Amino acid sequence: MEINQVASAHQADLVLKVRLANALSRGTNVLLDTMAILGLMWFFGQQLHAIWPAYVADPAALIDSRDMTTLLMYQLAVSLPYYLVLETYFGKSLGKFVTKTRVVHAETGELPSGRQVLVRTLMRNIPLEYLWYIFSVRGPHDFLSSTLVIDDDNEDEADA
Repeated sequence: MEINQVASAHQADLVLKVRLANALSRGTNVLLDTMAILGLMWFFGQQLHAIWPAYVADPAALIDSRDMTTLLMYQLAVSLPYYLVLETYFGKSLGKFVTKTRVVHAETGELPSGRQVLVRTLMRNIPLEYLWYIFSVRGPHDFLSSTLVIDDDNEDEADA
């Protein structure tokens, strides 16, 4: 497997040697996290519609209406807390737990900050953002947030 070195622009003496997550793991993460977010959207939509039927559309009717602006705003309202909590506190979303990968600060190798996760999450919502992976293992949400997605087995190598 390929080992990538990432040097900090601020700390010339710090070089992280890590194994970046491969394309299959990254794709699986996207698929599993999308399924989890859609499930949460459905669940919360059902609950809110039951409480305030006059103000909150039934999730099935919303999807059928093809109101993309409302769908994207709702998706952002669910995905922001999803990623902020999981990636800030654990370095992992549900998909990353399954694929044994995690997100880290590109310069320090530590958990990403809340600001970094916020940037990652907002960038994920740009249409066609995932086409970037045709050209690179790191997507725009990785570059702009100064984060990496790495294999969990990097910890085992560091201990050896």
